[in-house]
Amino acid sequence: MNKIFSLLVIAGALSFTACETTFDLDVPKGKTIPVVDAWIHGGPGGQRIRITETTPYTGTAPANVISSANVTLTDLTAGAVYPATFSDGYYNLAVPGGINLAVVGHAYKLRVELAGQAYEAIDTIKPVPVIDSLTYEFKEAEFGNEEGYYAKMHARDRKARTITIGSALTGTTPIPD
Repeated sequence: MNKIFSLLVIAGALSFTACETTFDLDVPKGKTIPVVDAWIHGGPGGQRIRITETTPYTGTAPANVISSANVTLTDLTAGAVYPATFSDGYYNLAVPGGINLAVVGHAYKLRVELAGQAYEAIDTIKPVPVIDSLTYEFKEAEFGNEEGYYAKMHARDRKARTITIGSALTGTTPIPD
C-alpha cells in the first residue's frame, strides 16, 4: 500500500513538470513589396499618404520609407487630379484651399507609380450614419474586463437599422465634465 501511495505521489509530482524546447525558425526573408497607407478624409489638416516596404517576419527594424514614388489622387466624379509631394516621411496631396476631398458619392482613384510598376485603388465615399447619441457608464472590474468607463455610440444607418458601437475607456483616462 505504501509503494502504491509513493508511486501516486511521484506520478502526481511529475504531472506538474513541463518541458521547454526552443525552436530557432529559419524563415526566409521573402520578397520586399510596397505598403501604401492612405486615408482620404474631409476633416481639417492635410491629406497624407505613407509608403513603406514590407519587413522580414522575424525582423525588428522599422519599415523603410519609400520616397521615390509618383503619387496622385484623382476625383473621378469631378475630373480633378491632385499630385502629391514627399516631405517628412509622407506624401502630401496638393489640394487647393476650400476643396473638400471626401465628397459623398464621389469616386476616387489613388495611383502610385514606383520602380516601373503602377498600383491603383478605386473607391467611392459612402455616407456615414448620423450619431443619435453617446452614452457612457462606469463598470467595476469583473470577468477579465478592466475597471473604467465604457462608452457607446448609438446611430441608425440608411436602412433604419440600429448601430451601437462600444468602447472601453479604462485605466486613468479622465472624462471631461
